[in-house]
Amino acid sequence: MDFVNFAIYLSLILILIAPIRLAYAASLSLAFFDASGPQFASATSLGVTNALKVLLVPTLLLIRLKGAPVYYLWRTRRRLGLMWMFVLLSIFASLAVLWSPEFLKLSAMKGAAYLWGYLMWFAVVLYGFATRKIDLKLLFGVWILGVLLGIAQTYFLGGIFSRGLYEESLRFTAFNSPQSYAAFYTYLLAIFLFATNQLTLRSLLALLSTLGLILMAGSRYSFATAIWVVTIWALYYIRSGFFLSRILKRLFTLIFAFIFFLLIGLANLPTLIHFLGGTRMAELFEKDLSTVATFTWRMGMWREAWVQINDFSLGEMFWGRGTSASALVALQYDSRYSPDTIDANRVMHNELLKALYEWGIIGIGLLSTLILGLFLLAFIWIVRGRREGFFLLAVLGPLTAGLFVENILAGSGSPVGIGICLSLAYVHYVASGRIYAHPKATHPLPTTGR
Repeated sequence: MDFVNFAIYLSLILILIAPIRLAYAASLSLAFFDASGPQFASATSLGVTNALKVLLVPTLLLIRLKGAPVYYLWRTRRRLGLMWMFVLLSIFASLAVLWSPEFLKLSAMKGAAYLWGYLMWFAVVLYGFATRKIDLKLLFGVWILGVLLGIAQTYFLGGIFSRGLYEESLRFTAFNSPQSYAAFYTYLLAIFLFATNQLTLRSLLALLSTLGLILMAGSRYSFATAIWVVTIWALYYIRSGFFLSRILKRLFTLIFAFIFFLLIGLANLPTLIHFLGGTRMAELFEKDLSTVATFTWRMGMWREAWVQINDFSLGEMFWGRGTSASALVALQYDSRYSPDTIDANRVMHNELLKALYEWGIIGIGLLSTLILGLFLLAFIWIVRGRREGFFLLAVLGPLTAGLFVENILAGSGSPVGIGICLSLAYVHYVASGRIYAHPKATHPLPTTGR
């Protein structure tokens, strides 16, 4: 843990004094370090180092850029109508701290801060794309760094982040949660595929390498959503051929590539079985979903949440029991949790149910409107033949899955949170016609009237 703290503070120094492009690289690299440790307990401690990641890092970038990301966001606000749903949700979550259980007040403040952290990270990342400080070269460098840190942590430094509670298999990850680590690479995969839009040997190697990383991380939901991303990209790749001859050529190319790698996999099936055997990923192929331990546990948690929601008063149905109050469900359901150590923001594993429990009809309404609005926007763009429609639909796969089975709202500054911000910011950047905000200009946007 001393190494993790050292890496975080070193990155903060780089963000303060390094050239702005290197500062962006250091900021994104912080995704691979979590100072909470492998068990992520956070009910009774502030977690100063992680707080620096969530709020201070984007704040430092905002200060260094003299507030330009906020101004850029404001200038493009007409294309960000749905963002205001998230702003309202953040405001309401902050107010809901007032009626959270007393022993969860600190967790509640952190839960609200995570939402504001998302907005700040989105602003600085979007501006990074607009000023060309973040591009594919920089993201590929972050991809490589994550792999190197994963090798060091998993195989040379004890792998304390690679084994969760009651897990025997070693999961490939950097100095953070394997679930979040795998999700980050899923979002990077979406950006790489749609940014290049070419089927080359390099893109195939990047695709297979990323899928391999996700397999090694043992994240079943990330592996499933990565397949979703690849499928949506394949549909776009075929459709973007425009002419029938080119469409058929691309279709047959994809089919040939699929068959080729399938045959390679079948030829090495014993090796693959040995590789997957005994890992969490093997449960996808060997067990019925209802018998997977983590899934069974979550289903029990969700049933307990519904039981408690049925006992809500009329007022609680409208505004919930307060931010982070869903920890009460876990404390009632599983005796292994303690009020002193429970991570109240990462225990429900279902953000929609969590929103209903903590913020009532108001909270679930705001969150549902945001997600449904993004899906509607994606389909409108697809009907109009716009690439960003397919891109947004691809990103919504892991995003929606994360809302249903993970705790992604408490993830700003984590790999999954930064991955979400990167992908949604890139969607907005492309949809806005790649409007360029020159970093040295008096105004962040050119006076084109767009």
